[in-house]
Parts: sequence; C-alpha cells; structure tokens
Amino acid sequence: MKAGDWADMAPAEKHEVWSALGEMQGTRCAYCDRGLDEKKRHIEHFRERRQFPELTFTWSNLFGSCDDEHSCGKKKGRARQGDVDYARLLKPNDVDPGEYLIVSSTGRIEPRDELDDAERERARLTIEVFGLNHPGLVWQRSQIIEGVTAYLSDLASLLKEDGDLETARQLLREDLRPLQEDPLGWVVEQRTRGLGLV
Repeated sequence: MKAGDWADMAPAEKHEVWSALGEMQGTRCAYCDRGLDEKKRHIEHFRERRQFPELTFTWSNLFGSCDDEHSCGKKKGRARQGDVDYARLLKPNDVDPGEYLIVSSTGRIEPRDELDDAERERARLTIEVFGLNHPGLVWQRSQIIEGVTAYLSDLASLLKEDGDLETARQLLREDLRPLQEDPLGWVVEQRTRGLGLV
C-alpha cells in the first residue's frame, strides 16, 4: 500500500492494527486514558496524514484514540495545518506523560511544578492541543478523585484506630490495584502516590 491509501485498508487490516495497538496501550485512549469503545474510537495519526502522508503507515505514528469531538485525536485533527508543533507535543510512545503532567485535586491536568520552562511549555501545549482539560474530562477525573478521597478518609480512620501503617498500605494496594487497571487509572495512581501510600 502507498501512503495515501489509508481509506482503502481492508477491515481485517485495521483489525490487525487495533490488535497491535491493544497490546501497546490496552483498551485506553492514548491521550485522555478513558476506555475505548469499539464503536467510538479511531486509529489516530499523531502527525496528521494530510500534512505528513509519508507517515501514514509508520507504526510509531499510530495510536488508538477515543472519538470525543472536544478532546484527543479529534480535537488535534481539527487544528489548522501548520498550527501544531508536533515536535514539542508529548508523544505517548516517546515519553511518559506522567513525568510532565499531574492531575490536580479538581481533576484538571497541569504541568508538574518541577519542570523547566521548555518542559512546562511542552506540557501546556499538549494539554491545549489534545483538549485534556475539556469540562467533561475534568468532571470524570474529579469524580474519581472524590471516590479515592472518600476511600482514603475511611482508611485514615481505620489507621487511627489500629495504627498499623504497613497493614493500611497493603489494604490500599489491594483495593486500588483493580482501579489502577481501569480507564483513568493513572488518576488513582497519581493521587495515592502523591500521599506516599503506594
């Protein structure tokens, strides 16, 4: 196949791409970390096909993205040609976004405090281009944070009664492990790690 033939890919070929993407990123959107519904997802070209046709079939340019019109690949795809500086975006297979981004207590994604100016700008640009602070995403993350906060409050009460920090940590690891595997699990992981409990 030539670079311009993406639309001509057979369903079986796209299924193979989805299988490989699933091995790489699981069933989560590469950008917002929400679960990918088989009917509401697309194979995302990090560098847009219209601008970089030579990368159409380059594996390192492909990601699974949700179909949210306000964020992720769809939002990036609506940017005017030439408006996105791809070299400055955080690319999920090149860097760990968690090294640049943190979830605030309100559910917003923010650049980490310890970043230098260039890293902070990369984080800010990524948040903007992918719409990672769209109100719907912020709300979803805030709901997870509320649940984790309530759980941690209960755990703190138990710890006050019992005083066994190691048992509390073990309970926390066991109870939160399944949540960390779920979509948006990195929110749980960041919130608990920040408290030094996992």
